[in-house]
Parts: sequence; structure tokens; C-alpha cells
Amino acid sequence: MHDHGCSSNGPCPVPPHPKRLEREMLSANKTTFRRLSSDVPITTPFGLGDGVIFPPEDFPPGVPKAFMKRAAALQPPLRGPLNVLIVLTSYKDMAIRPDAAEYFNTLFFSHGKVKTGSVTEYYEEVSGGRVSITGSIFGPYILPETAEYYSRDGWGFRNAAKSTAPENPNTQTMAGHALDALLKDKPSIDLGPFDNNGRAQGTVDAFIVVHAGIGGEIDGSNPKRDIWSVKWDLKKQRTVGKSNTKVYGFLTIPEDAKVGVSAHEIGHLVFGWPDLYDNSQRTRGVGKWCLMSGGTWGSIQGTEEGTVPCHPSAWCKVQQGWVDLQASKGVKAVLLSDVKGAAVVKGIKASASSKADNTGVVYRLWTNGDANSKEYFLIESRKRYGFDRSLPGEGLLVWHIDDNVEENDFSKSDHLKVTLLNADFKSKGLPVSHKEYKDGEGCPFPGLTKNQTFNATSSPNSHSHSNLDTSVSVTNISDDSRNGVVRMDISVQPPRAKL
Repeated sequence: MHDHGCSSNGPCPVPPHPKRLEREMLSANKTTFRRLSSDVPITTPFGLGDGVIFPPEDFPPGVPKAFMKRAAALQPPLRGPLNVLIVLTSYKDMAIRPDAAEYFNTLFFSHGKVKTGSVTEYYEEVSGGRVSITGSIFGPYILPETAEYYSRDGWGFRNAAKSTAPENPNTQTMAGHALDALLKDKPSIDLGPFDNNGRAQGTVDAFIVVHAGIGGEIDGSNPKRDIWSVKWDLKKQRTVGKSNTKVYGFLTIPEDAKVGVSAHEIGHLVFGWPDLYDNSQRTRGVGKWCLMSGGTWGSIQGTEEGTVPCHPSAWCKVQQGWVDLQASKGVKAVLLSDVKGAAVVKGIKASASSKADNTGVVYRLWTNGDANSKEYFLIESRKRYGFDRSLPGEGLLVWHIDDNVEENDFSKSDHLKVTLLNADFKSKGLPVSHKEYKDGEGCPFPGLTKNQTFNATSSPNSHSHSNLDTSVSVTNISDDSRNGVVRMDISVQPPRAKL
């Protein structure tokens, strides 16, 4: 089975375009998926891997690789502008679009110019005004090799398991050549400004390579030419410029990239978020309810897929401190407003509103209000506002988290790291064979079947992954659309005594 998820310090590809995913996952012919799985290593000790931003030799001997792979997520939460380095490239045999500099300046940094929103407008909204995107664009430069040289009949993943060998060219090689071209053109360039707020100190936080042509994730018919958009690392860390700034992690996007793919790969590289689609392809993962899954490809009527990516999940936002996380204990009646906060719901520019308006609430639920357990539930209210207007539904989302699990991959565990429960369907993930659930329309409570109860006896129930009663109960769930809130009663109790 195809695995296009993160592996080791290997590539972290964006999920396939939804039309391609539908065609290949439901097709009897799995040739494309099998071919890619042979190019991308799927049995590795790292698990998530997408948080690798330092080479292993930077760590003391004996440090577990599981710790190394979380390096991006362990950096201090970013606040303020993220200064990104964008390098535009043509292949020796294929020129990048002539308006590339203007296109990416608008796509990444503009306000009010992209009808559906720019990358900085996306991150300003989803972070509640805490993060914005700025930066500089260089090039275009002509790479020394052809598109086919880098793609190697494998979307740029070829020989990923032996990627450090110079005779095995791939996307890493392309990124290294892009950096070479920049340094040849600007030998005295200072890359220090791209080290943001001391995060990954002395290292460029976001090195972005834009290449000619389309992304391999779009069509999949030409692995000899197309490069799949990824977050990866250079074959060898480079120290460059007059400030001796290090360059290691990078991401690649095609010349026609949209906000969704760009934001998804930034989520890997800068924030350390893993892919939340199911790497095994046995389920839909978390569907279109998170940027790190199918939400990358969000759109609204009359727009292209990927122009309106949805917000990151509650779990992603909690990692960055973008929400007010409340560990609930005891019994209480709750009116839960949209997690995006009043600023977005009201259409107010986040930076111009109060912090309270920018901060949505997420509840953490587990036995006896335990705020430190590795397994727990997160609940959030999601409405079709802002970038979330591309959601397949709205209401209360219940996320089942197990931070002991490395990644979202049913081939490696009997449950996912981040599971979105289905109010309307009994499964551990969104099943690939049921089209009515393919995007997660049935996930929110009360949902299509008016499911108002989440407790020990409901379906789905609030048991742990080991099927133990967690003493968590959410009842009388109702979606008050007029007032933009979800009403519910929450009960979180100590463990029930065994009789």
C-alpha cells in the first residue's frame, strides 16, 4: 500500500489532489501507489519525521531519533512575522512562468489582493493574529539539470532511503542546487534575517524552493517530470553567508502552487505538525477537517481546490498556543463558540481586535480532569467562517488524541495518533469506501443523525483506545446556529469504582 507520509528525516509530501486520491484509492489498479511506496522508505524508526530540522550529528550521542524528529515542534512558539526565503527556479529544459516573482509575492505576502486569501492572511487568521508571513524572493535561477534528472521517474523521491549519496539525485539535490544558484548570484548575502526570533538558533526557518511545472500531487501521470511538493532536508547541512547561517530543512512547491499546499508544507517545516491523513490509506484520516489532511485542498464554489484550505485541527493549534485550552473537571453546562474566535466570525481583522476576540476555546477531556495524560479528547466548535468556509459541515468536533502514537498510520498501530470521531458512523477513521463520508460530512455533533450524546454507551463512545471507561460524558449537544454556539453539558468524573 502506498505511503506518501513523512518517514525518518525523509520527505513529508502534501496529500494528493482529491480527484487523484479518489481515482487511485478506489481503483483496482494500485500501480501508482505501489511504485511510489517503493521510492519512499516506509519502514523507519522515526515515525513522524516531519519535525526534523537539525541533522543527527547536531545532537549528543544517545539522543533518541524520536526526540530529533520533534525538533520543529519543540521550538519556542513563533510570534509575529515569519521571514521566509523563497528561491524561484527553472530547469535546464523547462522555464518557470515569467510572472513567478509577482505571483508568489502576491500569493504569500499580500493583503486584499487574492480573492480567496493569501498565505499570510491564512496564518494571520488561523493563529488569531499571532503569526504572519513576510520574506524575500530571489531568482528565477536556471538549475544545472533537467526536470527528469531530479524526478528520476519517481516524483523526486527516488532513492530516498539512500538520499545522502551524491549519485542518487532527487528533490534534495534540486534544493541544494537552488541554494548554490542563490549563493552564486548573491555571494555576500546575509541569511541571518531568516532565522526568526531565535527559533532553531542560527538556522533558516523556512527555505522555500519554487520549481517550474506542476506538482506530482496534482495528476500523478508523469513521475518522470513532476516533483511532488514536500518538506524535506538537504543531504548535508550548509553554513552560508556572512552571518554563517545554517540551511537544512526546506520545502518545495510548483510554479502554480495555491495557498493550501504552501500552508501545509509550512505547517511541517515551521510548526512541526505531522501529516494527519492516514499514511496507510486504509481510512481518510481526519478528512477535510484539518490543514494537515484533506483540508489542504479546501475550496468553495467557483474556485480551484486548495485555494481555501481549512484551519488546522484543535490538536495542531494547541501545540502552538493559538487557543485557550481548558481541562474540564466535574459537571458544567457549556456554550462553546467557534474556535476561530469572535474576531474571525465577525469579519474583524485579527490584529485590530482584542486578544480575547482572537482566542477560541478548546476543551480537554479525560478521566478526573487529568491535564497531563498522553491520551485524551479535545472538543472544538467549527463553523463555516473565514478559511473554514470550505468545511464539509459544522458543529462540535470530538478529537481522540494519543500522543504515545508516532503518526497517523493504521499499518503501524491499531489506532491513529489524531482521530476525528464520526457522530454519524461507527469507525476508527473515515472509511475510504463510503463516499458520503469521504470528506467527513458526518463528523460533527449533533450531525446529520442528530446525535446529541457522547458518553460510555453512545456510538461513538468515550472509551479509551484500550476500551476502558474514561468517565467522560458530553450530552444534550445542540448546534445553536443563530447565536453561533454549540450548547452541551459536560461531565468529567473520577474513575468509576469497580463492583
